[in-house]
Amino acid sequence: LYLSFTAKLLNPSLFVLSKALDEKGEKKILQIGANRVVNPYKLSGLKIAQGLIRPTLVDFMDLIIRRRELSLYMDEFVVSKKAKIKDKSIVECDLRKKANVIVVAIKKPGEDIVFNPLPETKIESGDTLLVMGDTQSIDLFQVNYLSPEKG
Repeated sequence: LYLSFTAKLLNPSLFVLSKALDEKGEKKILQIGANRVVNPYKLSGLKIAQGLIRPTLVDFMDLIIRRRELSLYMDEFVVSKKAKIKDKSIVECDLRKKANVIVVAIKKPGEDIVFNPLPETKIESGDTLLVMGDTQSIDLFQVNYLSPEKG
C-alpha cells in the first residue's frame, strides 16, 4: 500500500499494479491511485471455477498466454500517431488477409474494451489493439503496420 502511494506521488502518470489479499484492500489501493489491483486468491478461485465449467477453454487460454513457441499467440499494441493503420477501419486494413492476424478486441482511451469489433471500427491513435496470430505474423504486424508511414 505504502509503495503504491509513494510511487504515484513521485510520478502521477506511472502505471501502478498492486496486490491485495481481500476486497477491502483492493478498494483502498484503488483509492490511493493504483491503476490495477490483483487479488491472487480471487484469481485462483475464478480460475478453478472456470476450469471446472470450461476446461478446454481454460487450457486453450493457458497455452496462448504462457507458451511463446506455439503457433498461436496474443499480444496488445497501442496505436501511435504515426502508425500506418491509424485512421483506417479494420476492414480497410484487411489484417486477417494481409498480415495473418485477427483483431480480437479494441480499447479506445477512456472506454471499455470491445471484443470482436465490427469491421467498420476505425483504428485511431491511442487505441489498444488485442491481436491474435502466429508469433511471426504478430512480429511482422508490429513492424509493417504499427511503425510510422514511410515517405
